[in-house]
Amino acid sequence: MKPITLIVFYTAIASILTKHVFAQNQQFSLQQAIEYAVQNHSSVQNAKLDQQSARGRVGEVRAMGLPQVNAFVNITDNYKIMSQFIPANVFVQQAPPDLIVPVAFGVRHTGMAGISIQQLLFDGTFFLGLKAAKVYTELADKSLIKTKIDVAANVTKAYYGVLVTEAQLQMLKINEARLDTLFYQTKVLYQQGFAEKLDVDRLQVQVNNLKQQILHTERTYELSKMLLAFQMGLPDATEPIVLTTKLDEIQLNIDSLNEGHFSVTDRIEYQQLEVQRKLNRMNIKRLNVGYLPTFYLTGTPLGYNVGGREYDIYFDKWHRFGNITLSISMPLFDGLRKKYMVQQARMELYKIENFQKELKRSFALEQNQAIRNLQSALEQLQIQRENMELAREVMRVAKAKYEQGVGSSLEIIEAETSYKNAETNYFSALYNALIAKTDYEKAFGKIKVE
Repeated sequence: MKPITLIVFYTAIASILTKHVFAQNQQFSLQQAIEYAVQNHSSVQNAKLDQQSARGRVGEVRAMGLPQVNAFVNITDNYKIMSQFIPANVFVQQAPPDLIVPVAFGVRHTGMAGISIQQLLFDGTFFLGLKAAKVYTELADKSLIKTKIDVAANVTKAYYGVLVTEAQLQMLKINEARLDTLFYQTKVLYQQGFAEKLDVDRLQVQVNNLKQQILHTERTYELSKMLLAFQMGLPDATEPIVLTTKLDEIQLNIDSLNEGHFSVTDRIEYQQLEVQRKLNRMNIKRLNVGYLPTFYLTGTPLGYNVGGREYDIYFDKWHRFGNITLSISMPLFDGLRKKYMVQQARMELYKIENFQKELKRSFALEQNQAIRNLQSALEQLQIQRENMELAREVMRVAKAKYEQGVGSSLEIIEAETSYKNAETNYFSALYNALIAKTDYEKAFGKIKVE
């Protein structure tokens, strides 16, 4: 083989092996799936970027209080020097006192270069703005936690969906094996003259329907795994994954319904509003201190200037100069602008306080609904579990009677249909209970993320 062909061949083999190994390593427990999602989901990544941006905002505001140093160079061509108007008797004493003459002072070419510094000494809005910027980072932190909680809840529900569909698929395959055996036995009895063709046909219909249901459930199972991979933020949602947490490991019974102590501060949504309320209060303070004077220290510690009639003067000696200035600025009247800005900020604060009250009421309603939904789901799950056990027993008896020649195939088919419906209802109730459990945990602030 040519070298280039060998390279392509070995590269393809390495790619296949790498992909196979990667697929083999895609194993996640429920907790591992949540941990992966809260680190890699795009919405979490964006929330982290917002968090870093908020920290950058703190640095930006802090920089305003540090010395501002600039270098400058000015070169001016006064091609038409501006005239100054001076009484003529300044130059000629005999001139009339009301005679004004224009006089051009200065040279055509001037230059200036130096370093200027400006330092903020006191500005009430700056210090409050710095505090507000730090609180803003706290708001970004809360938003990140909120995003992680939402992602964790979505991953949990998707994980449960895969587990339930997988268990349903396994049960259907067990049913398929049992029904295939019964179908084979009935065909043998028919060939020996102990069963009717109608019995065989009825069972054939059942077998075909069950196989179709298995195909549909297999597709649903693959789609549910893809949904889980998507919710986790896996780079390729089509890559095979293996779930290591089993259904029987999940605590799901009526005794687990214990909300215990709950405070509204346990909910991240309330914490976000509390931080927003703090920000609005600081904004009102910032606007009020805007009436205080502002102190700046500015100066040019190092400067040079030069002037002359021709361009070649820029090669002559430059003259050094320096200055320092203390500036005090105090607003006296701004047309009541700040007053109306404070008024608007207060209204926003009142709105947030109203939101907090409404949020408390919505929490209470959400929790009551979550409790009742979980209670109903667990009760329904218990009923459907009992129904499935009864349907299984009915099917067992019908099969035994049929094998002993005292039952009919129609009785078996009805029992099989009832059992299959009972299974479907059971798995539906199981999924609903798991979803209700997740909603309950979220309503009571029990979903914790790092």
